[in-house]
Amino acid sequence: MGPGRFGASLLALLLAAPALAGEVQSIDPEALLAALKAKQERILVLDVRSEEEFEAGHVPGAVHIPYDQLESRIDEVEAASPDKVVVYCERGGRAGKAEATLQQAGIEEVYDLEGHMKGWRDANRPTRRPPSE
Repeated sequence: MGPGRFGASLLALLLAAPALAGEVQSIDPEALLAALKAKQERILVLDVRSEEEFEAGHVPGAVHIPYDQLESRIDEVEAASPDKVVVYCERGGRAGKAEATLQQAGIEEVYDLEGHMKGWRDANRPTRRPPSE
């Protein structure tokens, strides 16, 4: 096998890797807001940031499960019986880890919120804070 064939095979494998790994689709924030308003699907919006970040402001209706607790709390996601799970963190790194955890648990309809919380705030979209105790 010559180097050209090897290079082509490697390139094909690299291009297929995201699909093999269960590539996550993105959802635009405006599309998410419209879908939530339409209430035609059960959408679980999952905030995987820290407690402090969540309390400082989050997407309205979001459920908070920090990414490093998700594996042990996956039953909470499954109990919600969502049609789709939309995941976000501050900028995307923790969300990617959480999305992989969800897919490994067999949850297929996992979406990444474009822009994450930073983009949400920068666009002046609505945020909520937990009620004070």
